[in-house]
Amino acid sequence: MRRIVAQVRKELTQIVRDWRTLALALVLPVVMLLLMSAALSLTVSNLPIVVQDFDGSSASNNFIDAFRASISFHVVAWPVDKSAEEALASNAAAVRYFAEATSVPKGEIGSKSDMARVPFADILRLVEQGDPKACRALHRVAHHLGIGIAMLATGLAPDVLVVVGEVTRAWEKVEPVVAAVVRRRLSARASIRIVAGDAELQPRLRGTIALVLQKHFVAPSIA
Repeated sequence: MRRIVAQVRKELTQIVRDWRTLALALVLPVVMLLLMSAALSLTVSNLPIVVQDFDGSSASNNFIDAFRASISFHVVAWPVDKSAEEALASNAAAVRYFAEATSVPKGEIGSKSDMARVPFADILRLVEQGDPKACRALHRVAHHLGIGIAMLATGLAPDVLVVVGEVTRAWEKVEPVVAAVVRRRLSARASIRIVAGDAELQPRLRGTIALVLQKHFVAPSIA
């Protein structure tokens, strides 16, 4: 105990004698607190969540409205006859993102209700032309696609993952975003090669995937 007291006394004596050390010990923590309070924020806002209301009752509507009233969430209502994973990373999601990017009043030509009917192929054509709204919509789809691929890579650990669909037409813009998201979410040791499928082989590839999934994941029928 006496050694500890002697060590503390020595340190305090050195700090008092050197005014620079004393100022550093007293002022630096205050400056750090001010910087952290101004630069850091733990508030989460505009977090997208997909909601499928299978109940349709007043209780479920009130529950969804509670999420809509929060600044932390952005509720995406999705039809019950569609799979939830299509809400953020699909052709329909890109069409919705492109419609949300428009600011034309409702009812006029080019309004959100009108833009919702723009096909995904036209959005890809606009991306090739450098349209900023179409590029942002495709970037959001690629970001969520990367999140889904990272989840698959974590659970199944494939060596190669083939992406099929119309999105491969703009693969030179989609691939960097997908690869960056996958790298951030996977461990340093995990590695996966993500390639775009050939447009001519996609129908046969989809049929092969469907057969494999049916063989390994569909419940057996009981006679």
